[in-house]
Amino acid sequence: MTPRTVITGDAAVTGVPFVVTNAGNGSEAFALSATTNQAAATVTGYAIDRDGNGAYDAAVDTLLSGAVLPAIGAGVQQRVLVLVAAAGVAGDDVTVTTSVRATTGTGAPGTTFAGQGDGGGDAVVGTTGAAASAEALLVRAVATPTLVKAQSVAAPDGSARAIRGATITYTLTAHFFGATPAAVIADPVPAGTRYRAGSLRLDGGALGDTGSFDGSTVRVALGDIAAAGDRVITFQTTIQ
Repeated sequence: MTPRTVITGDAAVTGVPFVVTNAGNGSEAFALSATTNQAAATVTGYAIDRDGNGAYDAAVDTLLSGAVLPAIGAGVQQRVLVLVAAAGVAGDDVTVTTSVRATTGTGAPGTTFAGQGDGGGDAVVGTTGAAASAEALLVRAVATPTLVKAQSVAAPDGSARAIRGATITYTLTAHFFGATPAAVIADPVPAGTRYRAGSLRLDGGALGDTGSFDGSTVRVALGDIAAAGDRVITFQTTIQ
């Protein structure tokens, strides 16, 4: 049994690919079982990877019934997918351990199953014990956060003209696609404007030690982001 590392985003179900090889000298069906190292990542089923691309496509791949891979010939390899629901796993890699065993039976080499072989002959267990297991790593790839900046102008004469003395309100919307450690947002104050002390806000609330202005740049330390979502920062400058 041969595993492969797979990288995924936040798909509801990810197919983790393995290759099952019938190392015997007769056709054999194989029972499949799999576990993960995280409670939030659950095995939902198994499928034959019909196009061999290592990704699950319900319209192409064959979902297996009863976790049994139908009989394959001697020396034949079959690509299979272990279907794992891991969308709720926040940024952590998932180890998927999969086992296969011949449905005819397993045991020490030389173990015989009378009348269970091809053509009604005896089936004899080979050196593999008619069973195998392997691990694959499902790497949780979290998309890079995005930052969208918008601004509005309020002039002393009540207009929205960018004239001397006008106030510019900047809105920074940071979107996180998943858990993100030690997030920091920094934005330079434009030339020709002066930062308005005390105007820095996070999600509508005043900032304490997490927000600062160093004379040229507004900086907000968000810390560890636990899950996907938006954080909104606002601040103001005055046109000189």
